[in-house]
Amino acid sequence: MEELCYHSGQALMETLGLTHIPDFQVEVIEDGKPFAAEKEFICGTQCPLLLIGFRDMEGKVKVLLYDVPLGTVAPGEDPGLRTSILAGEGEPLKLAIGSSVAMGLARLQDSSIRDNNLFFGSSPELSPEELRRALRQHGLFRDIQEAAKKMFFRTPLSAFEPEALRALQIEEQIDKVMVDMLGLIKVSRRVDGKLFGKFYGLLDEVISGGKMDEERKGNLMGLLLLIHEYLSEEAKRFTDPKPLHEEVARIKGKMKAMGLELP
Repeated sequence: MEELCYHSGQALMETLGLTHIPDFQVEVIEDGKPFAAEKEFICGTQCPLLLIGFRDMEGKVKVLLYDVPLGTVAPGEDPGLRTSILAGEGEPLKLAIGSSVAMGLARLQDSSIRDNNLFFGSSPELSPEELRRALRQHGLFRDIQEAAKKMFFRTPLSAFEPEALRALQIEEQIDKVMVDMLGLIKVSRRVDGKLFGKFYGLLDEVISGGKMDEERKGNLMGLLLLIHEYLSEEAKRFTDPKPLHEEVARIKGKMKAMGLELP
């Protein structure tokens, strides 16, 4: 289940252009009630109905598991376990989640995805990448984007995996500290060493974290370059520019550590 949640979240992130993998959760139905499945839970026909969606949120899709025995399969097909995903009608975000679960499962099993009703186009069989492209080109994709935007702006923080959530929190703190330390320079003509120290500490935590992908790295480099230019310009207006020059040197050092060396 842990692998399916990861690959399904990865597929949704790719489809919607998210910066983080959403935290999916699997629920099993026992005595008519849903219960969160353990990460090590192995599904099969002994537990034919699963619910998959965002953790602690409504709007999960149904996943049906069933076995097709030898002698009942259509020509050209093999017997064995089958999975059907019911995403509901007229619910854009459920469609995106269901499609992502299908892509995640197909990637895990190295199999194709059946589209018997030709909802995504003229082909009844799609690879995960073909399904992702078809979904992005579908007439409902704009509705999916709008639904995702509303959901992610309002979603509880528990919907994100802990490491990704921590990265988001640190970035928010960086923005706040940056505004305070640069605003103080502009208004009071003063360099606050404690604020700069806090900024560098948060920066180091982001750089050393496991969620430092290329997009985040590029955004962070752009932020550091902006601060570097700001401090360099403000130093020209200071009677004693030495404190600002010291911070400029530190910013350059951070950027060098990240792979960009300024003259």
